[in-house]
Amino acid sequence: KTGEYINANDPRIQKIIDSWRGVRPTLHYSVSREDYLINHARDTLPNYNALIESGSNKQKLRAHSEYYWNDAVNDWALTFYDKFDIMCESKAKNLASFKLLDRHKQKVSYV
Repeated sequence: KTGEYINANDPRIQKIIDSWRGVRPTLHYSVSREDYLINHARDTLPNYNALIESGSNKQKLRAHSEYYWNDAVNDWALTFYDKFDIMCESKAKNLASFKLLDRHKQKVSYV
């Protein structure tokens, strides 16, 4: 909502977890459509405040992509994997969630 990428170890995260009273929280995860972030690198977190200031349409930036094309945002979201259920908000639904899970498995296997 604010355009901030909160670190998974941020103290606010524990407050969120506690507010769910013993139930595993859900993180709703989406990525803006690639065609609305023209010339944006796959390995860079989008700066939504800068995009809005430069004239990007806020409503269009909220449109879900078909897949999770931005590797930097995927890596950020996956830092919450052990704390939250990740609800995949994308046009390709299950296919996109399977690809995201595969990315997680690949990263974990290299650690």
